[in-house]
Amino acid sequence: EHGSSEDVVTLALAGLERFSESDQQQEVLHNLLGSNEHGKNVAASLELTTWRDLYRRTAECGAGPALANLLRARPSFSERRDNERGGLFPFMLLAVMPSAGVGDVFDVLLMKPD
Repeated sequence: EHGSSEDVVTLALAGLERFSESDQQQEVLHNLLGSNEHGKNVAASLELTTWRDLYRRTAECGAGPALANLLRARPSFSERRDNERGGLFPFMLLAVMPSAGVGDVFDVLLMKPD
């Protein structure tokens, strides 16, 4: 299972380059990670390098539900500032994404201990 998820995500990341519009990229990422339980399971199965690449792409195109599931899978990243995006904590970045649900933002916010 781990290898197959990793392979699918790697192919999806490579395929994102074909879409110039962020809403098209969001749709691909939503299909990959948007479903809460499935998305969290996929995100949890990824190697750290692939997870970070996916995080970067979801943040760049504003794929809120996908970003929420990435953070649910690795809660420790909710405690780190994203220096590439103005030093925001991930829940702050998620909160300004139009595609993010309020529940997603609160879930990620509650994972941050302070």
